[in-house]
Amino acid sequence: MVGPMIPRLAATFGVSVEKIGLLVPAYLIPYGVSTLFFGLLSDWIGRKRIMLASLVAFAGLTGLTATAMGDNQMIFWRFLTGLGASGVVPLALALMVDLFPYEQRGRPLGWLFGAMAGGMAFGSTFGVMLDPVIGWRGVFLCVRIRLCRNCVPKAIYGDTRRTVANKDDDIGLSDYRIQTTAVLRSA
Repeated sequence: MVGPMIPRLAATFGVSVEKIGLLVPAYLIPYGVSTLFFGLLSDWIGRKRIMLASLVAFAGLTGLTATAMGDNQMIFWRFLTGLGASGVVPLALALMVDLFPYEQRGRPLGWLFGAMAGGMAFGSTFGVMLDPVIGWRGVFLCVRIRLCRNCVPKAIYGDTRRTVANKDDDIGLSDYRIQTTAVLRSA
């Protein structure tokens, strides 16, 4: 979502595109490094707890990104957001291993990776389309509101629309599809 908004953010903060471009590695480097630790934590504490904590951190820190008063503060918020958000996708993969025998993992993994690709594509597209209408702060707040309204409650309480007829919902896969899609749209 951030990449296409870099030129506008550079103009907003009165800095070079190269400087505000640090938003991307400021998010991705801590994201990549901290994924190594979330798996261990989830083995000790539990997958759902860590995924929920990661999702809540992602929602909160994405909202705080909208409060940035300067480029350095925004880079700092994105750094923390990368740390916080990095538990959802790796733990969703681990959850697939927990929930499905080897022979049955193809479909859920396909959904997960499809959600990741779709989230990145649509997040960037809609972010840059909404930016001129509601501003960059509004884009980050919309992502936060979406996460808090739809994903966090489902992570806590589950999908109350589950039916036995829908095999994916019966095992809780839709909750993780929804969470993962929302997280990746926002990254």
